[in-house]
Amino acid sequence: MCDSTIYTQWMKTLMNDENNWEDKRKESLSKIRSNYMQVFRESEYMHLSFETFKELLDSEEINVECEEIIFDSVRKWIKCNEPDEDEICLLLKIVKYQNLSLKYIMNEVEIFTSPFERIRKLVMDALRWHLFPEERSKLDFTKQTSSEYKLLSLGSYSLSTKQVVEVYDSFNNKWTRLKDLKINRRAFGVAFIDGKVMLIGGTSSGEEKDPVNTVESLDLTTGSIQTMEPLKVKRHYCATAVIGNGKFAVLYVIGGWGHGVKELNSVERWDPISKTWSVVTPMNVSRCGCCCAVLNGNIYVGGGRIQNVYTNSFEMFNVNENKWETKASFFEMNAYVGMTATREYIYLIGGYVNYKKTVNQVSRYDPKSNAWTKIANIMSSGGVAAITIGNKPICVGGISPDMQEYDEKKNEWKKLAPLNVAREGFVVKVPYNKNFNW
Repeated sequence: MCDSTIYTQWMKTLMNDENNWEDKRKESLSKIRSNYMQVFRESEYMHLSFETFKELLDSEEINVECEEIIFDSVRKWIKCNEPDEDEICLLLKIVKYQNLSLKYIMNEVEIFTSPFERIRKLVMDALRWHLFPEERSKLDFTKQTSSEYKLLSLGSYSLSTKQVVEVYDSFNNKWTRLKDLKINRRAFGVAFIDGKVMLIGGTSSGEEKDPVNTVESLDLTTGSIQTMEPLKVKRHYCATAVIGNGKFAVLYVIGGWGHGVKELNSVERWDPISKTWSVVTPMNVSRCGCCCAVLNGNIYVGGGRIQNVYTNSFEMFNVNENKWETKASFFEMNAYVGMTATREYIYLIGGYVNYKKTVNQVSRYDPKSNAWTKIANIMSSGGVAAITIGNKPICVGGISPDMQEYDEKKNEWKKLAPLNVAREGFVVKVPYNKNFNW
């Protein structure tokens, strides 16, 4: 059993905003999830902020006897805090409605969720799950996600193309063009960290020999840009990786082209507390135009160019041990390729095998076996941006405006809404924000 005094202290830790409490905060989250049946019977969780309460519940680690506990927690928190409709829907999306009993759905859930159109389909699908078992194969609950995420497609590799910004609404499957970025550079790295989109390095002259170390942050609400601490090394065509979430997330900038068209193996780390850059262990291979993904807390980096030679080398950075390990190589030499990670695998999508030849091939890496497997090709090619949504790989852009989603069961790609402007650019996933009005 969980002593009430102990879990009250855990709750206080969650609500504490001191930077040096982050490790204790993670520990408290884990303990509350493990003992949630006891925590649920008390009232302290009602006082958590929306962000913290959502983070607490939105985890496979939470230990409950039945899904009804999750729904009832959300309902009580909503009644106590009276959030706006957008926050209500984000919380209600945490519930796995197909795991609720039919009686509970009909007596409790339908009435409470009826005002919210965005939740109604989830409830109706759960009813179909119970009432028509023969239709279960047609229902896809993997698309249910607590985050009505936004995707931002920013800029392009080319200075001749406007630095276009588009935002993707996952609920309506639609891209909307925002105001263009007011920056005169290309081939910069992009990452979302601490509530801002970071624009990292790049080149402003259009010449590959003239990289910059400029770092700027883009405010998602206003569209304003703020100058940050510059990189220690000028670079463009670099890769970026983020470890962790929220204001304590750590950003890594990896490889790229340095001054004099020199490939880099150096790696820089952005400290979210001190707001400064530091150098960590360099890669085994110098590379520009490389790709990367984060899986199980480690950073995987591969491909890229070494002068005019493309490489298929692949390596992993063990963040805790601050060292690089060589992994199984790609099937082909590849650069400017999309890479993303699901919970189980890493996907390598599209890219270039030489300066002029684009490819549409896709491979999947299993870290358990350290092996690559070829899977269905995408319907476009080139320097696609890759990202994961609902544990499904997504690719955006390339030489066409296409956006595609991979269906693992069918081993096929399905088209989603295309970009308004075709380009080889950058895509970053950001939390729900209803104030994109710039």
